[in-house]
Amino acid sequence: MERYTCFAFRVSLIFVLITGFLPTDVTATKFAGEFLSIGVGPRALSMGGASVAVSNDATAGYWNPAGLSVLSRQMVTVMHSEQLSGLAYDYFAYAKPLGGGDRRSAFGLSIIRLGVDDIPITRLPDPTQAIDAVLSNGQRNRPFVDRFVSDAEYAMLLSVARQTSSRFAIGANLKLVRKSVGVASAFGAGIDVGMLLRLRPSLAIGVQVMNLTSTVLTWSTGRKEYITPVIKTGIGYEHAIPRFRGSILIAADVDILFEGRQQTASFSLGRANASGHVGMEYKLQQMVTLRGGLDASGLTAGAGIRSPMVTLFGQSVIPSLDYAFVNNSPFGAVHRIGASLEF
Repeated sequence: MERYTCFAFRVSLIFVLITGFLPTDVTATKFAGEFLSIGVGPRALSMGGASVAVSNDATAGYWNPAGLSVLSRQMVTVMHSEQLSGLAYDYFAYAKPLGGGDRRSAFGLSIIRLGVDDIPITRLPDPTQAIDAVLSNGQRNRPFVDRFVSDAEYAMLLSVARQTSSRFAIGANLKLVRKSVGVASAFGAGIDVGMLLRLRPSLAIGVQVMNLTSTVLTWSTGRKEYITPVIKTGIGYEHAIPRFRGSILIAADVDILFEGRQQTASFSLGRANASGHVGMEYKLQQMVTLRGGLDASGLTAGAGIRSPMVTLFGQSVIPSLDYAFVNNSPFGAVHRIGASLEF
């Protein structure tokens, strides 16, 4: 009991220190970091985005960098999806564990891109004349495609994690963000911090603060946007079911935002708005996985398959394939496919 009390006190103290750094004099630019809230990895997305306490693969760099500390092998994962006739969302992550035992460390790299290419920009032959007016050359003053531009948003996360004991781990991200629309572009940097407390082998609590001191995006036009902090908390419980040769995992998260999203949040208190996520995963013999969840956008579902170890180019690897279906998201019904490789 004393050990649990010590860990709980440590988590509470760090959480108080973190929230003490949250800025109070910065006005949020609503939806400035919206592409960062979409989420990564079919596993987490098919569980309704409930992943702060249970993320244990390369995607932990996004959900909670402290989770990278549980990795035992190097891992590469990718994800791709398209929606709204050309809006592409791509994700890549690499993670590598260092050391062993109860003092394990890890580092990771994550790259996210959301973009639309080949957006047509039109103009009139003579802007001073009305549309469809007859010009001096006998042609109609009708719009034509002058050029094509792209609208792209990028984020790169450089992650580190450290397991300070068998039950407690911390992690952090250095986040670099770039946006571009036509000839205008913006750049910004921010910091995420996370922690993971394992009360029991089957029970874990996770906390992450994204954009700890706000992420400031400075545009080439001189305009500035502010991505305010998001506090993500979660709990996960896993129970083995020997009779069915598998295990079941139940997870729940609560996200607290400071952008004044009263209309889309589950509940609000002043500037703070909160939304919840719940998910469940059934794993059969560490090979086949079925998932389901619920978040503010609606129901989610998915599945995954993990192959036994195989040899590829002389290297022992474990490939896996995952699928997620997200219903009623801001982009409509979305299918996300991802692949991973452990080596």
